[in-house]
Order: sequence, then C-alpha cells, then structure tokens
Amino acid sequence: MRPKYGGQRPVSRKVTIGRCRIPEFLNARGWSQQDLVDRTGISKGTISAYCTEYRTRMHLLNAVLIADALGVEPRDLYEWVYVKAE
Repeated sequence: MRPKYGGQRPVSRKVTIGRCRIPEFLNARGWSQQDLVDRTGISKGTISAYCTEYRTRMHLLNAVLIADALGVEPRDLYEWVYVKAE
C-alpha cells in the first residue's frame, strides 16, 4: 500500500556531500587532529584524510566515534547540499 500525502506528492530532492566540517569543530574547541585521534582511537592518517577532504566518504562507525568526541551529531560532520530534482 502506498502512503498518502494529502493530495500532494513529496518534493524529490537529491542530496550530495559538501565539505567536511571536522576542521571547523576542531578549531572551535582548540583541538588538534592528534587530540581527536587520542579521543577516538582512529588513526592519524584517517583523520587527516577526512580533514583535508582526501577522503570524502566516512565509515559510519568512524562518523559516530568522531561525532561523539566532538559532541555533535554524525550528520553535522559534513555540509549537505540539497538539489531539487527536475
């Protein structure tokens, strides 16, 4: 059975990943990448790859560990760009 939308169809949108916000959160807390490594157990190379946007996709477990350490939600770690579908 298809859900009803009150006579209106939902707007279709495409979502893409924008820039990584980890450096912004680190700066706001006065932390270095090494501080985040120490708090999460994630390797320095991996944290560096996220911060420099060498890696644009983050494993869910890493996102949760980083978000918990920074006191934010995992979705806050990136900017999200919404584009209305044609």
